[in-house]
Amino acid sequence: CGVGMGLDSQLLATGRGAVVTCLAKGGPAEAEGAVQIGDSLVSVDDLDVQSLMSNPDASKLDLTRGVSTILANALLGETNSMVRLGLLRAGEETVTYHDLRRAPLNPGCQWISAASGD
Repeated sequence: CGVGMGLDSQLLATGRGAVVTCLAKGGPAEAEGAVQIGDSLVSVDDLDVQSLMSNPDASKLDLTRGVSTILANALLGETNSMVRLGLLRAGEETVTYHDLRRAPLNPGCQWISAASGD
């Protein structure tokens, strides 16, 4: 179970951050209104996303795979368990924290992206 948000792996590879690119319609992130497309994920519980991406010894491919796996493991969890997301909205300087309850997503759920216009 998760919160129903997708991150841009290309931006992870370039070290620009974990940027939310889509939300599962009706998923916890979309339903709560706490997460918006374009937000940068800076933390998941006590995991600092920026520090994950600053390993100078890792190749871009290894870094992307490693960060993606670590983020997936941090975001996923038991049904109804809580996860705290630290988000930085474009144009803002202050990180906001949101507690979301993980839930199963319908395999056929619609994903909302900036391109979908929803």
